[in-house]
Amino acid sequence: MKKYITAALLFCAALTAACSKETAGSADTGDTGVLEMRVSATRAEADGEYDPLQRLAVRIYRASGELLRQYTAETLPSRLELLAGEYRVEVDAGEAVPASFTKRFYKGEKTFTVAAGQTTVAEVECKRQNVVAEVKFDATVSAAFGENFHAWVVAADAFDEGQVQQGGVPALNYTADGTGYFTMPEGATTLTTRFEGTHPDRGVIVREARFEGVQTGGKYSVSFRFSKDLPGFIECFVVKVDTSTDDYDDTFPFSPEPSIESDGFDMDQPQDFIPGTTSPKRYMITTMAAVKSVVIGIGDDSYEALNGTTEGVEVTRESDLSLTVTLSDAFFAGRPGGSHPVSIRVTDSAGAEATAISEYRLQGLLPIEKTDYDLWTNSLTLRALVLDPNVTTATFGLRVKDGEWSDAEGVNAGEGIYTATFTAQWKESVNAAGLTVHTPVAGTGVFAGNSYEARAALDGETVSSAEFQAAAGQVIPDGDMESGSLPCFGKSTSESTTFWGSGNAATSGLCAQSTKPGMGGSYCAKLESQSAFGLLAAGNLFSATFRFANLSGTASFGMPYQWTARPTALRLKYHATVGAVNKGTVTEEHEYIQDGQDRSRIFAVIVDWNSRHATVAGMGSPTGVWDPAKTAETAEGPVIAYGSLLIGETTPGDAMTTVEIPIEYYDRTTKPTGAYTLVISCTTSAYGDFKVGCLGNVMYVDDFEWVY
Repeated sequence: MKKYITAALLFCAALTAACSKETAGSADTGDTGVLEMRVSATRAEADGEYDPLQRLAVRIYRASGELLRQYTAETLPSRLELLAGEYRVEVDAGEAVPASFTKRFYKGEKTFTVAAGQTTVAEVECKRQNVVAEVKFDATVSAAFGENFHAWVVAADAFDEGQVQQGGVPALNYTADGTGYFTMPEGATTLTTRFEGTHPDRGVIVREARFEGVQTGGKYSVSFRFSKDLPGFIECFVVKVDTSTDDYDDTFPFSPEPSIESDGFDMDQPQDFIPGTTSPKRYMITTMAAVKSVVIGIGDDSYEALNGTTEGVEVTRESDLSLTVTLSDAFFAGRPGGSHPVSIRVTDSAGAEATAISEYRLQGLLPIEKTDYDLWTNSLTLRALVLDPNVTTATFGLRVKDGEWSDAEGVNAGEGIYTATFTAQWKESVNAAGLTVHTPVAGTGVFAGNSYEARAALDGETVSSAEFQAAAGQVIPDGDMESGSLPCFGKSTSESTTFWGSGNAATSGLCAQSTKPGMGGSYCAKLESQSAFGLLAAGNLFSATFRFANLSGTASFGMPYQWTARPTALRLKYHATVGAVNKGTVTEEHEYIQDGQDRSRIFAVIVDWNSRHATVAGMGSPTGVWDPAKTAETAEGPVIAYGSLLIGETTPGDAMTTVEIPIEYYDRTTKPTGAYTLVISCTTSAYGDFKVGCLGNVMYVDDFEWVY
């Protein structure tokens, strides 16, 4: 039997949408049109116990796509108004279930125009969203099988009893003639039928058939009969495919969304707000049902205005259907300067909802973004939005959290924006080699990972402040020494290392993974001097490649490192055992050795080299030996900065200790861009290249990291 659903939607336009202030209960209808709701229904006798219209979902949208109102069968009003304009309505009836003998699902939509002072009727044709599967059993089936038969219909390419029993596919079991409704799974286009019956003489008989390319809204029928001419078989054949839809007649009503209007300002335009100067902002709210909720949102925060607990938000009720919301200074207090969208979302007891958004521009310090500072130049630019035309000066302040303030006068950058830039200050000194070096003054500039406070004052009065943390700095690759596969721990793998290397190719044991009390994690690196060919081979670990050939070892210093943040020190854990020189001959060039006492050494160097710097040591005299504390330039390019630690005595106790090695800058401006930009070196004897030092020296190192 063919059925259909038609939704007739009646709307009456508000005659003067912008001016009307009447509530739904007013007897005066001169300003608004009134819609009397009528619901009529015609039913086919075959509907039985299931009525799709009792499971109703109706939604109306503006032409822009914004949802105005939604209803169920239980919440349909008998009276409503609708503003003139373009609309779209969506109607759902029934239930979308995988498979059912009764439950169906219909869907439709319509675009229509409501004209002022006129009644509009929009008919929405709701098409069935199910595939209909009809099964019929010929009289020959019951004559042959009695009651021992049934037929499955599944929405799948094949019948899988396990899937059916577990509910993995939509399935219906027919024991008599019947009609079922399927919501096809995504991508499924096949219905599979399976007849199963037990014949008293022939036993179990199974017959399957398929409908392929099934379409939503289509009706697919199959009939089974037992054939005496073909013993032991059930014939199945398609009767018809009916792609028409089932329909009903009914009328569905709607009511308008809540109204949110601004009082004395244009919500579509940005609103400048100066605390203490700008008048409070008022919003007038009216609804067709009692107001249920008014939520105000700004940034990541939201507040329920009706609970009366939000500072700076005042609600005045005129009636259950009308109220005023006022935003004053206290609501914006403590927020940064700049643009702040403020949303007001209203819902009523009938489920209708509306949202209005206003953009506010607040005077004060603008939020600090990553693009406002540079962690190599250690500079920061603060910005403030100034809306008051009477302001003549803007002063900015910056400090490390809880430190001393540094202040700077702002510069008018135009369009109400004032700026001031803070940079690091530097202390100049002369190192032991007589070279000029620079170190940043603590508390100035902006360095990675540190927390800061900023403020802005207009005409001497602080108007806003902010806290921020600079982005984290850089890590030193495998600085924790936890990986046992590092090339520096191998016999000859340092020749192709990408960061850490050692001289183990010359003699083993110069660098090994080990453990030591006080280390970080599970492992550290152990450097131990060895005797090679009767000469001293100092224990070593460096960011360099190492190649051993013809009784000579070549350490090529320098590794690629993309600098993003300027460090002030190198921090690491170490423990050193340092003794008197017992190998090699001390000469005047070995100035770090004093009174015969050997010295271990750790240094970090920021370089800007186009190629690696090679140092060769072995049976002959060393070549290419360099000291970053004595030179600001090598043949490969400039030395930007260095930090050096000379260790002249054994570390007290047995545990590793933490040390910070200050970085001193020859060049406080250039950011390295060369192919090789970092060198770190640790050696048990400062003059190991010269084969001079103490054979018994041992040094443990771990947890290399930058300090900012």
